[in-house]
Amino acid sequence: FGIFSRGDHAVIGVQPGKTLDNNYSGNVVDICPVGALTDRDFRFKCRVWYLGSTNSVCPGCSRGCNIQIHYNRERDWRRHIAEGGRVMRLKPRYNPDVNQWWMCDEGRYGYKFIDQNRIEKVQVREGAALRPGTWEEGVGAVANRLKALKDAGQMDQVGVVLSSHLTNEDLYAAKRFCAEVGITQVVFQRPRPGEGDNFLIQVDKSPNTRGAQALGIAEGAEALLEQAAKKQLKALLVFTQDLAAIFGESRVAEAAKQLELLAFLGTNANPTSALAHVVLPASVYAEKDGTFTNFQSRVQRIHQAIDPLGESKAEWQILSELGQPLGLKSAFVDPFSIFMDCAQHEPAFRGLVYQALGEHGALLNEDRHGGVR
Repeated sequence: FGIFSRGDHAVIGVQPGKTLDNNYSGNVVDICPVGALTDRDFRFKCRVWYLGSTNSVCPGCSRGCNIQIHYNRERDWRRHIAEGGRVMRLKPRYNPDVNQWWMCDEGRYGYKFIDQNRIEKVQVREGAALRPGTWEEGVGAVANRLKALKDAGQMDQVGVVLSSHLTNEDLYAAKRFCAEVGITQVVFQRPRPGEGDNFLIQVDKSPNTRGAQALGIAEGAEALLEQAAKKQLKALLVFTQDLAAIFGESRVAEAAKQLELLAFLGTNANPTSALAHVVLPASVYAEKDGTFTNFQSRVQRIHQAIDPLGESKAEWQILSELGQPLGLKSAFVDPFSIFMDCAQHEPAFRGLVYQALGEHGALLNEDRHGGVR
């Protein structure tokens, strides 16, 4: 950048022959001292005095950059703003141990999924199509099938695919749920790797792979798909991850044909959710409280900025509702109590509490002490 011409003709511009097209170009708007540079993505979208701000963590990769979610807090009566969208923009938040003052453009502009293509209602398959259903109907269909398999002593034919986009609290709740129900085939899956660099961007495009690993959950959904295709699996519960985008739509479709139950518990519609027998809407990271663990083993808080869209609920809450008809003793109340329980029972999280995490996070127990104690 430079200042060209003089006096009242002076303008800010890019050096001749140069373009501003790197992976961090959006940061120039943040550091402009007089607000002369504006962001085309946000320009004219919403007056800044209508914006609310909530601290969170970017879910775009395993770096876990600290951010602020800026949302339209007047949306209830200003639905004409940005076509009714809720999240207006993301801004970097200072953390000396993670991202300092910066964030990449991929994370900065990757927030559209929060309001677009969302699963807002329960869906139940009827013939060849999915139709709207109620929470009671959707939860009942999944719970009844699990109960029938449990009564028949066939829980070894049930699989669960968790996502590395889930919070630590959701992952721990799922681990507890599966243990009490008797589901032993529990894995997590992350999306396809992407490009990285030597500054912030990580190849792993999920925020919580390290959290799933710290909880002792193995990785890899491919083996479960193979079992399903060979009719060695009767039920498969998939959380958030679009398996079709990772393993191919035809392969997932072939596996789904052999299953008695394919349940999708997720946030956005995709080819995998379209194949499910039951779809239960889950809330995105901006709609809930909890924690992510980045690739450096730093546990960081996310805070709810906006209400869950439609009928969506946090995964831990969905699991609590599934547990009731199955007669489970565990009842999850809120993310705070789940994290406390996790810190008591999981060695990697021992000694951690929300208050100690603060706004910059804290390392897992094994990294604080050079080995799990």
